Amino acid sequence: MLHSFKILKLITLYPSNWLYNAGVIGFLRVLESCGENVNSFLRNDGIVEIDLSLFNKISIGNAEIPRFIKYLVDYLVDDEELNEWKQKRERGRTNEEKYEEFKNIFGGDFGYKFVRAGNKLFASQTPFQNLVQLSEWQSFEFINLISKIPEIVNSNDREIVCGICGNYIVKIFNPESKLEKRLSKLQITHLKELGPSLGKFPNAFWQLNSSLPLCLICVILILCHRESLISLSKDSKIFINAPSFEIMWHINKYVQTIYGKEAKTVKEILGMSLIELAIKLNLQFGRWTSMNIEVVSKYKDKIDFFFLPSEIIQLLSDRIIASLLYEIGEFKILNMILDGKFNEIIKFSEMIFRIALKPKKEWGEHEEEFIEENVKLEKNKENLILFSQRLFELYAMIEEKMNKKGG
Repeated sequence: MLHSFKILKLITLYPSNWLYNAGVIGFLRVLESCGENVNSFLRNDGIVEIDLSLFNKISIGNAEIPRFIKYLVDYLVDDEELNEWKQKRERGRTNEEKYEEFKNIFGGDFGYKFVRAGNKLFASQTPFQNLVQLSEWQSFEFINLISKIPEIVNSNDREIVCGICGNYIVKIFNPESKLEKRLSKLQITHLKELGPSLGKFPNAFWQLNSSLPLCLICVILILCHRESLISLSKDSKIFINAPSFEIMWHINKYVQTIYGKEAKTVKEILGMSLIELAIKLNLQFGRWTSMNIEVVSKYKDKIDFFFLPSEIIQLLSDRIIASLLYEIGEFKILNMILDGKFNEIIKFSEMIFRIALKPKKEWGEHEEEFIEENVKLEKNKENLILFSQRLFELYAMIEEKMNKKGG
């Protein structure tokens, strides 16, 4: 909320549609990469509070730019890329005419990063082509506009409110500015996937009118949303959406570590991430476990959504159940829980126990095939009695928890 009686020093961001939420998480990733303590921005009630000083200008050489823009440039063009470019330049394999100009403006290598960052964001064949012209980036018109965010947050003018966040005003500082007019209305240049969205995106956000007013804060968040997407393959990316930024921040970080172990499906990745969170972070999901968590999957120009029901989230976020699942380590068992097929766990454990009671040399061909096909970890194959006991214990705990919840 905006208050006229005092100068606000913080931006308050509330969970909303998945694109907005992804923008906030991407924004936080940029901050973290530049040394900011993201945990200081996260609140237990699910909101995020951002210090407005991030948009105050700082001096770099002979130029002044908002601190966040410096962070964004450093994030987009890291030192490794800078060094690679320098080596190519020394060998005469690259020619950046603009570099010399901006090297003088910024007094050093940041000038190259600044030019490259603009090219990565707004040049031809880039995600935000035509949203900001390169001339508007290099002339600092866009940069100077972003520095006005504190003024927007503290404005008493409530005539036009952002159609995305609903919290901050949409203000045109210069009526003659084509850039400001372009940024202030949601359109295909903000997100090219919006163009063919009708009939393709089964999500309420994509039904928004493309003429929605847009505040500068949401412009920044849309620019950052791609940084929250986790690549599963060349053309496939995912984002875990939840009703709390604290949950989203931690779970998306764990998804990055989980993918590449053994999990292959989006469902398994989400399940394993919840288990890791419950065990390693002891994150208190609290009331958020009563709500659904969704996985947004983006493949080329198609977006799909997978929802995990609240009762499954409650099971996986239980520390004891999560620890048992972690010890068991079999994706077959995890998938039984993810699919809500709890009775299959007891049937499976009884079958394992019956086989385990017989000496291995007395197993029939069917029993050998069953173990080979359904038990993947050697530790479980070597001690089937212990494996079956853990399965019995897991089923008992799930039944107890579901009964308490009336499930």
